[in-house]
Amino acid sequence: YTPATAIATIVQAPENVTASISGSSLILTPQAGFISSEMTVKITLGKVSSVEKSIKLFAEEQFDSGDGVTNPFTISKASQFNKIRDYTDKKFLVTADIDLSALDNPWAPIPSFSGTIDGGGHKVTGLSYTSISTKGGLITTNTGNIQNISFPDVNITATSSFGVIAGDHSVGTIDNVVIKGTLISTHTSDILGGVVGEISSGQISNVYVNLDMEATCGMVGGIAGRAKSSTSTIANCTTEGSITIKASKTRIAGIVG
Repeated sequence: YTPATAIATIVQAPENVTASISGSSLILTPQAGFISSEMTVKITLGKVSSVEKSIKLFAEEQFDSGDGVTNPFTISKASQFNKIRDYTDKKFLVTADIDLSALDNPWAPIPSFSGTIDGGGHKVTGLSYTSISTKGGLITTNTGNIQNISFPDVNITATSSFGVIAGDHSVGTIDNVVIKGTLISTHTSDILGGVVGEISSGQISNVYVNLDMEATCGMVGGIAGRAKSSTSTIANCTTEGSITIKASKTRIAGIVG
């Protein structure tokens, strides 16, 4: 700030940011989870002249709006969609079609998610792996809600147990989702699902899958590779496409393997 002879004091400190004053500089260090905040600084010049200024702070890459709790974070581009992994218990609303191939680095599965992703009826393109060893394409372990979203050009080769949306799905819901494309597994053991690898106590409903699936594993299903619990619910789901098995395996089905 100027002039250098002025004295600055922090009246209201920002949340999730460490703020300090050194000389004529205001130093801000964001903490983990910072998206936006507000602070108030008082500038005093001499004995009688002073002014308070409210300063709004934003992370370099922020969501379009929302707080993730009462109002969902809104997402209109791939870089914002990729930030979901940093706020895995929050609510998100997609407001435009997303192309994951536009990311600087290839998409990597979100390790775990317990919030809500509402696609708003939009498409997410570019969900593609030439070789993936983790269990899920979008999310590895899902206990949250994924809804109103489509993945129209999936192109994935998996080398282990795998599901396009999640490797393991429990407690949460997957609803009104469309998945199309190609899904290949070179895994020689079990579990390949067009939506999830395994479902346990979760719900999958109103899902349409049209995949050309090819596998050397058993427990292959157009919706789920395996249902682990009697409390799992799969309702009003449709699968089309094809399933080609290239080994002597069992438990192959259009819905659940």
